[in-house]
Amino acid sequence: MEKKNYVWIHFTMGGKILRLKEVFFTKKEILVLTFNWYTLFTLMFRSHFREAARIKEYLDEYGLEELTKMARKVEKIPYSRVKQIRLSNRRRGMRPLIEIIMDKKREILRIHDKEFDYSSTKKDLEEILKNKKIEVIFD
Repeated sequence: MEKKNYVWIHFTMGGKILRLKEVFFTKKEILVLTFNWYTLFTLMFRSHFREAARIKEYLDEYGLEELTKMARKVEKIPYSRVKQIRLSNRRRGMRPLIEIIMDKKREILRIHDKEFDYSSTKKDLEEILKNKKIEVIFD
């Protein structure tokens, strides 16, 4: 099993057509893996929860490199393109979110992982982003 040298935001969803994404903050870039698209019909059957659990098991067993091969879409975002990263905890009944703001694009992803720990994720992100020239907001 490979050493974990990244911060992983598990089971995020976003977009006009909901997409399940896994976000990895590595030392050199942000890796956004897209796995599936969901309609209201498929959401009713909670298939996104099953797929997220399967992704987690696959990552634990095979590592990030193999998980990347399994994704439908892989987006590598160099830190030089990122202006701001915001990690927001639950508020007013909303799920936590991670927001990545680039020059011409904004990615807002709600975190659906029930085991998400804001405090430890914040600490890990601070560590991996400490020497990057990016505005980082925690709220």
